[in-house]
Amino acid sequence: MNIQTNVRGDYMSTRRRRRRQQFQITVLLATIAMLVAILFFFQLSSNSVIGSKDYEVKYISVQVKENDTLWDLAKEFINYDYYDIDEYIDTVILINGMSSDKILPGQRLNLPLFIDKVDDQLVNNN
Repeated sequence: MNIQTNVRGDYMSTRRRRRRQQFQITVLLATIAMLVAILFFFQLSSNSVIGSKDYEVKYISVQVKENDTLWDLAKEFINYDYYDIDEYIDTVILINGMSSDKILPGQRLNLPLFIDKVDDQLVNNN
């Protein structure tokens, strides 16, 4: 009986060891994936206007007109070199403390504009 208990005990400890190793490998891979994602994010954000020393962000207050959408406003004020339109809309929502992308006529929104520090010109490709 003692031998049988030892065999079973060895089997259980081997099984626990394997499970622990699998868990450790999973945690290690998840950590590596998160680090790669963070590095990728910082690489992308370093190419934006906000991170550039040649540009500064200024804000303009715009009153929403009938049938305006955030998409329309974003298309008018976005700089395609540095933002995709969804990122710009998310920034407008954040700046204005909005909980969704719904806007109403008469509502005032602050929109970011990118100004070239050297020429003091609006940076826009439209």
